[in-house]
Amino acid sequence: MVNDRSRRLFELRKALCLTQKEFGEKIHISKGYITSLEKSRQPLNDRIIKLLADTYGVNDEWLKYGRGAMFLDPEKGKIADIISIFNQLNPDFQNFIITQMKNLLKMNHNYRNEAIPVPKDKPKKDLKKGLSDIKNGRYKIIG
Repeated sequence: MVNDRSRRLFELRKALCLTQKEFGEKIHISKGYITSLEKSRQPLNDRIIKLLADTYGVNDEWLKYGRGAMFLDPEKGKIADIISIFNQLNPDFQNFIITQMKNLLKMNHNYRNEAIPVPKDKPKKDLKKGLSDIKNGRYKIIG
C-alpha cells in the first residue's frame, strides 16, 4: 500500500512534469529508486526530502505531513514549471525562447533605466515568424 509521503512524492513529480528518470537525475537517484519511493518500497527519508527541497523548492512540511503549499516560494514553483516546460521543447524552440528572453531583458533594462517605451511590434513579428515556420513545415508540433 502506498503511504502519504510516497503519494505526495508522485504528485510533486507530476506537478513538475518530469519522468521518474528526469526527476531522479537532478537529485542523483536512479529511476528504479524513484519507483521504489513512489510505491513505498523504500522510505522517503530526511536526506532525500532535503535534496527535494533544495533542488525543486518543495515545502518539506508538505512532503512529510501534507501541511502547507507544495512549494515554499511560489516563484520557485514558477521556475520549476518553466524549466520543466523548456526541457520538453525541441532544441530549435529552446533557442527561440532564449533569444526572446534576452530581447525582453534588454527591453526591460532600457525601459527601466532610460524610460524608453517597449516596442510593441518586434515580439509580434518574431512570434509571427515562428508561427509561419510551423505552418510551412519547418517544425512539427507533436502532441
